[in-house]
Amino acid sequence: MKRILILSAGIGSGHNSAAGAVAESLKAADISVGISVTDVMKDCSDRQTRLIYKYGYAASMSIIPGIYDRGYYAAQDGSEHRRGNAAVLHAAEGMTQSVYKRIRDISPDVIYCTHFFPAITATILRKRYDLGFRIILSNLDYNVTPYWNSASDADIITVAHRELIPDCIRMGFDESRIAVTGIPTKEAFLLDYDKDSVRGELGLAPDMFTILVMFGGGDWAGAHRIVQSLIKCGFPCQVIVINGRNKRSFDAVEKMTIPDSVKLVNIGYTDEAEKYMAASNAAVTKAGGISTTEMINIGLPMIINRESYGQERLNLEFLAGHNACLSYRGDAELRQCLGYCMENGMPQFGEAFTGLFGMLGHCFPVWYGFKGGKAFMAGFGTIWFVDWRMALIATVLFLILLITVKYMSVCACVSSLSCPMMLAILGAESPAVLVLSALSALLVVARHKENFKRLKEGTETKFSLTG
Repeated sequence: MKRILILSAGIGSGHNSAAGAVAESLKAADISVGISVTDVMKDCSDRQTRLIYKYGYAASMSIIPGIYDRGYYAAQDGSEHRRGNAAVLHAAEGMTQSVYKRIRDISPDVIYCTHFFPAITATILRKRYDLGFRIILSNLDYNVTPYWNSASDADIITVAHRELIPDCIRMGFDESRIAVTGIPTKEAFLLDYDKDSVRGELGLAPDMFTILVMFGGGDWAGAHRIVQSLIKCGFPCQVIVINGRNKRSFDAVEKMTIPDSVKLVNIGYTDEAEKYMAASNAAVTKAGGISTTEMINIGLPMIINRESYGQERLNLEFLAGHNACLSYRGDAELRQCLGYCMENGMPQFGEAFTGLFGMLGHCFPVWYGFKGGKAFMAGFGTIWFVDWRMALIATVLFLILLITVKYMSVCACVSSLSCPMMLAILGAESPAVLVLSALSALLVVARHKENFKRLKEGTETKFSLTG
């Protein structure tokens, strides 16, 4: 039986998630293979290596991201490449003792790595002890990290997209060893979910526009600032915050004062991230390779801050360049992005909202001294976009009344008033749509008050094709 050792690096939760996804897929394939998964950062006994991670990467990303960003780009253009490679090789060397122990215990035929650290360690050990296993290095971002060339002895490198192949070749990887596989995610993120059912299962409000805030469980604790920005946007919404194992972030969100128009669901660690994604209408998130791929797979629109750093900035550039996400900087742009998602993620609300204000503009045009029409025709065009079934029923009712009663004002008002009632029967996507529909109908009725006076006096003109 073949044996596969999967080496992850708990530098970010995504690397462990990808390792779990690969193991899950191999087990589901029902092939005769032994699988073992190891987090090299967790098992590493070398204190210096752990410190390089803790203070070299994790702390710099959360405390001094700008400096990390400059170092990352300097390494990419080569000015800091040699110095960075020395640090990476030192860290990889520090893992050799613990990784070699796992190799001796398992005797793997293949070592699959979700990070370049364990891949470099594996290449060092293979050369040092003349071992016969093959090495697969999996790229979990939409760009190629500067220090991957230290693992160029890997037998296969998997990348997220074919556009990354030239970068891999420049780093010393032979094109014949590059495989375009995408980024591995668990099967749960590929399933179809019924939004209403998932919301009911998770105890979420069924009819509110729902925004997921998720930035991983690392050291960053700024989720409360994102929530504050969402509150400033002024939209009534349900906000789900997943903090992972970051207690500092969880506590900061928990202490916030939340207005009545916003329902906040504050969560620590969860193994049901896919369900919270499926229950949401949009996500405000970071540009991590794994998490963004999970959201793409599940069909969740993403809004990402352009103040991203290092590999996440390049991920954002790739995703935005392929129209896979929206990006923002500042509360005003965030509000625009949310408005776009509300209109497209809740189409009835967007059309009903647009229709009402289109009708108001028709009734009270600025350039004509706020003296305009009676709103019916403007509203009639909108209802087909809100719900074609409602529009069809209202049109049939209008024509029946036109043939029998022959008063255009009665036809317009009765068919308009039928719209919110039909929506309630057919099922609106949210109570807000019913409110907007009712306000639109009442506007039509209010604009026909002069017609009602003439009806009472018997002077209202009946509709006739002959004039």
